[in-house]
Amino acid sequence: MSPIRIFFDTNVLVYAHDQTSVHHSDSASLLEAAFQQSIQGIIAEQNIVELYRVLTNPAAMTGSPLTPSEASP
Repeated sequence: MSPIRIFFDTNVLVYAHDQTSVHHSDSASLLEAAFQQSIQGIIAEQNIVELYRVLTNPAAMTGSPLTPSEASP
């Protein structure tokens, strides 16, 4: 049986990072399942670009954005 494949939208990645989000727990659990290889997580290049833009934007991150160096791999 092949593993379940889940496409991670940018919102799920942001919620997994943002511990104040009501969606944090569910999103972080899905991401952790992908890290543990319980599911196969798929992230498009466009979602990585969007994630960087959101995480470094003070308006989007309610005044607590990451610096560009913190958001870079």
